[in-house]
Amino acid sequence: MKRQFSTMFAATALIITTNADVSLPFQKQELNPLPTSSKVQKTEAMQIASAPYPDKIKMTYYSYHDNQAGDSGTYSSYAIAYSSLYFPASLHKDANDKRGGNGSYANPIIIATPLRFNQQWPVGTRMYAPHLKKYLIVEDECDTDVCRQNKVVDVWMYSKSRNNVNKVDQCQRNWTYTGYDEPWDVIVNPPNNKPVDTRPFFYTKGKGNCRKVPFRS
Repeated sequence: MKRQFSTMFAATALIITTNADVSLPFQKQELNPLPTSSKVQKTEAMQIASAPYPDKIKMTYYSYHDNQAGDSGTYSSYAIAYSSLYFPASLHKDANDKRGGNGSYANPIIIATPLRFNQQWPVGTRMYAPHLKKYLIVEDECDTDVCRQNKVVDVWMYSKSRNNVNKVDQCQRNWTYTGYDEPWDVIVNPPNNKPVDTRPFFYTKGKGNCRKVPFRS
């Protein structure tokens, strides 16, 4: 989604359309059964791929106000690239569904990742960010120059149309803090028993207010 209101970094959501004459990448395809040995190898590979591992990732934030719906040029959107309507591994149909996540394991917060990391972090990959005490999930795509050139993820910050744009933008900056300059420690494919803070980054009542950032002096 491309940023309209700030120079911060964002994601580009894809608009998915259904057309009987178009072969979509997520359409079911009939595959030949694997030999038993191949099935075992595939199972072992999946177990290895889903094992927890530490990583370091730079983080920025995006919201309703600066989220672009595909290449339409239309901002103020809840669209995400990998809606659960089309991608079974996703948990949200859009970024307004279950408010785009609260940080629990059952309802992780949507993040947008660079397309080039899709093999490393497939759709539905969970991460845990200790500094946020929140679980995250890959359900959107980040397609800015910053994302393409760096290991950056964009974290969804829920906001509403009535919220003051400048307040939301400043809140994104507050939470980004040194996140772009210095990577944060995360756990990819984390266990489900990590401590969690489900409070939002931004309180949407009225014009809205930013929650105090605990790691910011």
